[in-house]
Amino acid sequence: MFTRWKPGRPGKAGALEAKDFARQLEERVDAVARRRIADITATFEALAPGWQERLENGATFILEAAAIRHAIRRTREQGVTREAPTLRLQASSLFLRDCHALLTGDPNGHERLHLVSGTVSDHGVRVLSRIVKVNADESSAAYVRAEPADTHRKIVQLVERDGHELHAMFHSHIMHGAASTRPSGIDIANQERFVTIGWTDVIGGIFSLDGYIRLFSTARDFTLSIYGNGANMVSDAPREKIIKLTEC
Repeated sequence: MFTRWKPGRPGKAGALEAKDFARQLEERVDAVARRRIADITATFEALAPGWQERLENGATFILEAAAIRHAIRRTREQGVTREAPTLRLQASSLFLRDCHALLTGDPNGHERLHLVSGTVSDHGVRVLSRIVKVNADESSAAYVRAEPADTHRKIVQLVERDGHELHAMFHSHIMHGAASTRPSGIDIANQERFVTIGWTDVIGGIFSLDGYIRLFSTARDFTLSIYGNGANMVSDAPREKIIKLTEC
């Protein structure tokens, strides 16, 4: 008589073998990524012709490798699921206030931007809690662009040296009102760049002068919980949240 096989209940030996294979695959990806980091470092030191393209390609490789490693690690720890888990975010009102003060505090009235990282809970909640400053290549009252080399360097350090994930990219619009935080075509294109390399968990954020914040994703529905007082949810759409800081 044949024993009925029940999906989702693999034999213990098979499960251990699969996890060991995933661990070996993660280690191989990590080793290749580290070699690429060494190449990027050598590029900076030599500054040979074509260094910008090599830096762009190398940094993109590192980001994609990191995304693959995180996916492998989650699969090993949580098992395979038929549907992608819900993207869940949390932020404190104090952190959002700190971001607002930095992003709208340019003495010349120019836009600013920064990256956001933080912890990931055992249940997969991404806590927006760490500001990662990057240099601006260009900025004005209507535009800001991060310096590519510095941004790539900061992301690689964040992922490879510190073992943290990139959660978001925040910037300011030097205007007032909730409508002023609507993302421009350039903002959407920046988000799509992260999506293209597989970082669909990275969201965008736009801050107005009077304390409106719009968090958005072009690729995933997400939830957001706010810890503390002084930050009220104004709109809660699946891929877009609008928040109003009461003190800023």
